[in-house]
Amino acid sequence: MDVERVHLGRPFIELGLIVQQDRVLAILREVFVRLSRENPSFAPFPSAFDANTTLDALGVSEANIAELSRQLRHRLGGIGLNVEMMYRMQKAFQGTSAGGGAYNTIGDMTRHIQASLGHGIPNPLVVYVDDEEENLFVFRRRFSKRLNLRTYSNPQEALAFILDNQDVVLVLTDEAMPGMSGNQLCDEVHKTKPFLKFMLITGNPSGDENLMHRSLRHGRFYDFINKPLDFEKKGEEYFDSMNKVLGGDFF
Repeated sequence: MDVERVHLGRPFIELGLIVQQDRVLAILREVFVRLSRENPSFAPFPSAFDANTTLDALGVSEANIAELSRQLRHRLGGIGLNVEMMYRMQKAFQGTSAGGGAYNTIGDMTRHIQASLGHGIPNPLVVYVDDEEENLFVFRRRFSKRLNLRTYSNPQEALAFILDNQDVVLVLTDEAMPGMSGNQLCDEVHKTKPFLKFMLITGNPSGDENLMHRSLRHGRFYDFINKPLDFEKKGEEYFDSMNKVLGGDFF
């Protein structure tokens, strides 16, 4: 594909949605395993855990839903999901949330989390990581008046800043950097902030099918941008893609 910006297309988008759903399910599994071990008010963890597992089977009740909500908030890097409110509402409305869709199973909770995720940050931060200082300079000149922006040439320094700052909602990163690749940076961040969005800037994503498929399979990147960056012709496209995330397009 002889284009500057790689558009992923429907198969890639569908794959990304499946990966995100699987990631939410995996996080719910992790949280319920911990609660079943540490909090006797929850039921023992079942041998089968999937979208059809009921909240009742997991021992979720009005007495412990606040603890489940707190654990999910912690695991998702501080993102509030109104899980407790949704659960209490479905009890009040006899199995539905505010008379709407059901909220009785892990599948219901997964769909709610996917639909509810959004950064909700008044002044969201964008971080751009690239070991080429010229790229950082041009990026700052082009976007610093339109974005709340931080740039780093050292991925380790960028990692420390991202993990320490709750206002970061988007990271643009080069792939080939000394000490840490863009994929590695993304993996490190996602250990504690699993839904933080990344965009990969790399020399030839369209010519490296393995890189694209590997990255998409692990749900790493929201989009790919090809080098060399062309701010004169493609600057507004770059900005529009970033702006979707800043506007709350969390998935």
